[in-house]
Amino acid sequence: MRTESLMRCLLAAALPIALLSACADRETGVPPAAEMTPAGADASPTAAAPSEVARGAGSTTLSQLQQSLEANGLGAAPPIQRMTRQEVAARFAASADAGDPASAYIAGRSLAECHRILRDDTPQAMLSRQREDTLELQQREGTPGYEMLRQQLEQRSARRVAAYSDCNALAPGLIARSVGWLEQAAAAGHLDARKDYPSLAMLEFETREGIIRDPMEARRRQALAREYLEDAVQAGDPQALDLYLGAQYGQGPLYPEDRRAAQVYGYVQQLVLHQPRPSDPVGDAVQARLDRLRVEQGGASREDRFQSLLRNGPPRSSSDEFSDAEWADITAEGRRIFEDAFRTDTPAR
Repeated sequence: MRTESLMRCLLAAALPIALLSACADRETGVPPAAEMTPAGADASPTAAAPSEVARGAGSTTLSQLQQSLEANGLGAAPPIQRMTRQEVAARFAASADAGDPASAYIAGRSLAECHRILRDDTPQAMLSRQREDTLELQQREGTPGYEMLRQQLEQRSARRVAAYSDCNALAPGLIARSVGWLEQAAAAGHLDARKDYPSLAMLEFETREGIIRDPMEARRRQALAREYLEDAVQAGDPQALDLYLGAQYGQGPLYPEDRRAAQVYGYVQQLVLHQPRPSDPVGDAVQARLDRLRVEQGGASREDRFQSLLRNGPPRSSSDEFSDAEWADITAEGRRIFEDAFRTDTPAR
């Protein structure tokens, strides 16, 4: 198959870039439809998501990928996960369908990631990144840190190839059911499912084509994802704060861009990053040493930077569009959100 041909070329990372380019030239035309559904799998034609229809029929197993990577001088591929996604589906899909929240979370979380992997990490896209990596290595050859960079790039490439192969081997319909399982677990009160739902539920709707395919489902998932995300932010979850902040800058389909909200929650994020950590003897000793070095170099300690942020508000850009009164409101709202949800120490009264 054409996809298999390009996958083999990707694995031969030690070959000259010209040969890799020749592999890309052969990868033309539309890949064949996904493999037929094995007995017992969901064969509904309406269940297959666009990412599944677009993938190639052939796939290389994870063990074959790892063996080939090692044979071509890339070293042992780092462990991607303890189970392949096929193994996850075989072990947890039936119990997820039977209503078990933990199984539904495991199956949904693992398989939902394939929407992004099959869309963004195609063999053609990985080949393009490998060209960029090769050029970067050529420019950095002989410089300090070259060997570490080479290993990092090789490991990243190995992880992506293995993840694509893993998702590409799944039966049609399984990926399409993943968000339903995740939603099922979240509705049953599974906290990790509620936390992960906002970042995974909308992966199918990050493109115009995805939204056009099913606008009603896109709006329904968007509303539920917003609900879970806002609940997590109000509960003081730093990861939810990061996702919410990115969404206010227009990243992803959860919210329209809101520059005022981005300033408010950007300020909250700065306060969270700089606030004193809960007591930890080792961490405290390291932080104390870092603080001494900063002060010796004319900087401020972590505590001083935090107090300055809390007292003076976020630093302003000369080009921001807010009036002084609006900026004061942004600062006051950010402080309130931080104090209500994210402050971990007890402020002095």
